[in-house]
Amino acid sequence: MPEQALFEPYSLGNLTLTHRTVMTPLTHNRASAGLVITEATHISA
Repeated sequence: MPEQALFEPYSLGNLTLTHRTVMTPLTHNRASAGLVITEATHISA
């Protein structure tokens, strides 16, 4: 795939993506009921 194609819009069904670069989730957590805090979580008091 040419590098320029990475930054062109892409249609996936009814969804149109502005570019073809994606980032997957970086964290995974399992817990019982309650407050679960993972990375990149901001809690305002």
